[in-house]
Order: sequence, then C-alpha cells, then structure tokens
Amino acid sequence: MLILHSYVQCAQTWVNTSEGMRICWKVAALNAGVWITWQVPRLQPFMKRAFMHHPLSSRYYTMLTSVFSHSNFLHGLFNMMALSSFGGATVLWMEKSQGTANSRLQESTAQYHFLAFFATAGIFSSLVSHIVSTRFRFPRALKAFSAPGTPSSSSSTLGSKMTGAGAGLSQQAAASAIKSKHNILPSLGASGAVYSTLAITALAFPETHVSLIFPPTGSIPIEYGFAGLVLIDTVGILRGWRLFDHWAHLGGAAFGAFYWMYGPTIWDANRVQAAALRLSLFGKAPPMDDVD
Repeated sequence: MLILHSYVQCAQTWVNTSEGMRICWKVAALNAGVWITWQVPRLQPFMKRAFMHHPLSSRYYTMLTSVFSHSNFLHGLFNMMALSSFGGATVLWMEKSQGTANSRLQESTAQYHFLAFFATAGIFSSLVSHIVSTRFRFPRALKAFSAPGTPSSSSSTLGSKMTGAGAGLSQQAAASAIKSKHNILPSLGASGAVYSTLAITALAFPETHVSLIFPPTGSIPIEYGFAGLVLIDTVGILRGWRLFDHWAHLGGAAFGAFYWMYGPTIWDANRVQAAALRLSLFGKAPPMDDVD
C-alpha cells in the first residue's frame, strides 16, 4: 500500500504540473543521470573526453554534451533549481508567442521548442567561451610562455593543457601554464543555457520577483536580479576571475535577449517551411486556427 500510495502521489503531482515544469524535470533527470555517471571511477576518462569541453581539443561536439554535464553535485543542483524556476516561464512565453505569430500555426506541445532553444542556447554560450579561450587567452598564453628568459627544451611540450601548441616549452613553463591566469580550462555545466531562460523570463515577465541564492537577497524585481548577475559576470571578466565561466554566462544572457526579440519570428518561419514540406511530401497540411 505504501508503494502504491507513493506512486499515486507522484503521478498526481506530475499530472497537475504544467508542461513547462515537466520538460524542465526531464532535463534535470538527464543531468542527474550524467552526474551519476561522473561518480563511476572507471568512467572518468570517458566522461572527461566526451562530456567536458576543452577549447584546444578537436571534439567540438562536447559544446553540446557539456551542457548536460555536471561533475559537482552543488553545481548541478543550483543549475537545475534555476532551470525549474525560469524554464517553466520560458515555456509559457513560447506558448503565448504563438498567438501573435503570422502563420497562426499551433504547436501540439512546446516541449520540442524549449528543448531546441535550451540546446542552442547552451551551444552558443559554449561557443562564446570557446572563442575567447582560443582567440584571446591562448595567444596571450603563448606570448607569455615564449617571452625572453623563459626556459625552453626541445624535448618537452606544454602538455595536455595546450595540445600540440606548446611544443618546445620546458616543464617549468608547462607548470607555469597551469598556474597562469592565461591558462585554458575545460568547461561543463548548463549555466549558459539557464542564463538564457533567466533573460527571457526577465524580459517577458518584468513584474516577476525573485530571491537569489548567490548572492543571497530578499525578494527583488527579476530585472534587477538579472542585471545584478550580468554585472557580477562583467566584473568577473574585467578582474580575471576564473571560478565561473563568466563568458559563457554572458553569452547565454545575450542569446536569451536575442531570442526574446527575434526567436518567435524565426521559429514560426521554420514551422511554415516544415508545413510546406509536409504538404509537398504527403499532400496534407496541418490544421490552422481561424483568422478573424
């Protein structure tokens, strides 16, 4: 009876929850599964290779897989809590935006729309961090390590931190690279994509109030909270903080703002093209709302 009662309670909660929250829970469950995999020692090499993005590697697919990857429990917990807080509002905005679409084509569910948005936002934020690391930090690091007076050795390389790019540098230079502010660090986590959902929520529902965990605050308008987080990340970039991937955060915030302005139009245009393709292939068009 206890098992049956627990099942009924969980099922009832699931049924009574909005579609937006359900898709957020599914994403959180996927992240939880990846986190569990991180805890298996024998799988650590595979997880570092496939679910952590290193800008100097040739594995660009990790810009997507790293979005659903958290090796630290608190990191994943805070990101999923934020996703549950703002993801549902983002899905609600996506559903409402269909009412003003030119085509008046209606989605049967907004889940796929949100998943496409979330994955694209994560990839874009990873790409911003990737470009900063490869086009700015890496050249500065090479310049610093090859400066006059830096010991060198033809038999050593900078190692895995800078694969193949630091040939000719000494072990001492390699050690300096690990400690340098210019070193290239791998990244993982959904923070950039979560920032995008926060940006859309702040822009679409400015009357919302939030309470931030970091930094701890009371109830404040979401616009102020969002602006404060962007300010913290901007200061982090200017000060050279490396605890968080501030460039990925700002990239996610920028993507969310862009999608709020242009996303519904782009998505609706894609739906129109898909409907036209379906009509040409199967001779059947999807139903449309009556236009007044």
